[in-house]
Formats: sequence, C-alpha cells, structure tokens
Amino acid sequence: MAVASADYKFISVDIGQIGSSSDSGIWERSDFGSAWKEKSINTPPPLPLPGTNAPVEYVMIGAKAFPLQTNLLRPFPGRNLNT
Repeated sequence: MAVASADYKFISVDIGQIGSSSDSGIWERSDFGSAWKEKSINTPPPLPLPGTNAPVEYVMIGAKAFPLQTNLLRPFPGRNLNT
C-alpha cells in the first residue's frame, strides 16, 4: 500500500502484509492510516475552496474498498446517472 502526494511523490509505503488482507484492513493497521484517522499527520491548515469562505480540511482519496470517513473519501461510482 502506498500514499502519494499531489505531486506524484510517494510519502508513505507499507510493504509486507498478508496477500489475503483487504486494502481497508491494511490501511486501518498501518501507522500512516492510524495517524491519518487520528489527524496527527502534519497537513497544511484547512483552507476555503475557490469561491467559498468556509475552510475545508485536507482529505485522502482511496480505492472503492476503503471505508468512507470524514477525511477519507473514495471515488464516486457514477452508476445510474443520466447525462
């Protein structure tokens, strides 16, 4: 499991988990995943999105196997949508 920055640079890698482990299970047991969930990672302060005034925290985007959490999102599946 690896975490990359917006600049495509690896910032965390976890190697050596059992092959039958799920992605979300590895994330939950990793030092980085635990620190991210506890918000003890040194991220920049929340900033407003363009055109808004409310500050928004940084989030991590994971694969669809990951659980939804306040600061861990996954891609929208895009099913059953019309144009």
